Order: sequence, then C-alpha cells, then structure tokens
Amino acid sequence: MKLEVLLVEDCPEDAALLEAAFAVEPRLRLEIATTRREAMRRLLERPFAALVLDLNLPDSVGLQTLEGIVAAHPNLPIVVLTGFAAGDASLAIEALRLGAQDFVPKSEILRTDWWRVVAFARERKRHERRLFPVGERDPATGLPFAHVLRRRFEEAQRRAWRAGVGLALVALALRGYGQLREEAGADVARRAVGLVATRLRRVVRSTDALAAAPPAGFRLLLEGIRSATDVDRTLARLTAICEQEAVIDDHRLRLRLVDGRAIWQPAQPIPFDLLDAAAERALRQSLGDGDGGADGLRPGDPALRFAHVTALRRADSDTGDNAPI
Repeated sequence: MKLEVLLVEDCPEDAALLEAAFAVEPRLRLEIATTRREAMRRLLERPFAALVLDLNLPDSVGLQTLEGIVAAHPNLPIVVLTGFAAGDASLAIEALRLGAQDFVPKSEILRTDWWRVVAFARERKRHERRLFPVGERDPATGLPFAHVLRRRFEEAQRRAWRAGVGLALVALALRGYGQLREEAGADVARRAVGLVATRLRRVVRSTDALAAAPPAGFRLLLEGIRSATDVDRTLARLTAICEQEAVIDDHRLRLRLVDGRAIWQPAQPIPFDLLDAAAERALRQSLGDGDGGADGLRPGDPALRFAHVTALRRADSDTGDNAPI
C-alpha cells in the first residue's frame, strides 16, 4: 500500500521536479495543492502520511505558512522545502523549531531519497508521540498536558537546589478565547490556540518545559531563575513573538496572552501541585479584577515560607478595530 504525501507548492517547475522524484519510488504517491487554503481543505478531507511544504505560497509567506499548518495539524509529519543551498540552513533550523521534522533544499530535489525522507519524518513524529502517549498529550496542540510537568519539576527542583537557583512556573492563557469562539467559531478558536502553541515552541529554551492546559491555556516551567527580572525578560521575549498578528481563514487576529507566575527559590522543597495552584490563582487574578501585584498564594499559606509568588496583570488598553480579542 502506497503512502500518500501531500505537496504544497505553487511553482509548476518545482512541482514537476517533485513529481519526477516521487515517480521512481513505488511506495509513495504524491498529490499537489498550490495554496495553503487548498492544503488545509485536503487535510480535512482525509489523512496523509506526510506533508512536503514550500513556505512561500500565494496566500501565505514564510514561517507563518508552517505555523498555521502545525497549529491545525500538530500530529502531521512535515518536510519543508527551502530555497537555500544545503549549507545555509538558518531558515530550515527555525522551521524545525516550529514543528517540522525535516527539510530538503530545492536544489537537492532530484538527488534526494524521498522514501527515506518521508520515513524519517514519520519516525520523528512517532518518537515525539511516544515521549507523551495519547492520554498525556493535548490533541489540539500536540503538547503534553500540564500534569506531565510534575515529573519534570521534580528533576528540575533537584537541579535548582544543587545550583542554588530558582524555578518559575508560569500559567498562560489566551485572552478573549470565549469571545473568539462565539464570534469566529470553535474551529478558528482551536486553531488560534494551536498557533500560540507553535509560537511558544519557537521561543521556549531547550532547558525549559512547555505543556498544555486546555481549552486555551499553557504551563511553562522555567529553570535557572535568579530573580523575578529573569522571568520578566523571558516572558517579554515570548509575548513579542506570540502576540504578532495572525490570520486564520478570513479572520485577522491580534492574540493576547495573560499570565500568572509562581517563583520558587531554593529554601525548602515544595510540591508541584502547590506551585501550580499558586500560578493558576495568580492567572485568575490577572484575568479578573484583582490587584496587579496580587500574590498567587494566600497570605496565610505556610508555603509563603518557601515560595515567592507574583502575578502580572496586563492592562487591556487597546481600543478600536485593532483591539485584542
């Protein structure tokens, strides 16, 4: 049985090269879409074994093309076509960070063993899924659920203790998710959350851990924290990427994140659930009408002896047509 691969490529010459390369491989069958919109429609109609993607299409340009597809189909193996020589892989490396499994320079199309490329991409995706079995992964984002961070936290806390540095657990949420769901529909809202997840993957350090907290939230475990300023810097960089304008179907969106933070300094071990509850409480205060400096732990909570918890409240000051959703 042949594996069906979807090629998304608007250049007839490049598409013809891919067709010729796939024609000599009896285990693969290639279908072609010429726009991102057409590709999304095909992917909804039936499953494909893998996707081969040109990043520059008539209706989507650059890494945004990849972001949108990964957000909508986080379990799909993706191979990115690049226009650069094999030695210039900066864009390709960024694509791998965003969720692609492999890349092939267009100059190498006819010299590439496409069966091996597709098989490798599928195996890498299977490996990602094995790391977090189905019951531990959010199907909308492909991220592990927040409770999976408990295991990572225990190891991180031991490392932090030995190094004399702190940890931060950040609860993140997409502001206006309910309104977006009502106005644009459940599918657009789900894909918006997936897009945020894709952007978060792009900027989260390899030493940190990211997890999903459905329907529209995330948890971020930060290591090597020496002060609240370290958390401020990390989240400033993160939000600068995540809050860039997004287009989903015909909806032009400005995505806004709000967060609550729980910062642990090495004084005494603290259970993950307590720190998680503190971050969640801080997030709820940030989303509501609470004081911008509110603590995530109640003043009488003995855990204040070991945890310093802060919350960030974002002023929702934008107005007019460009207001955040």
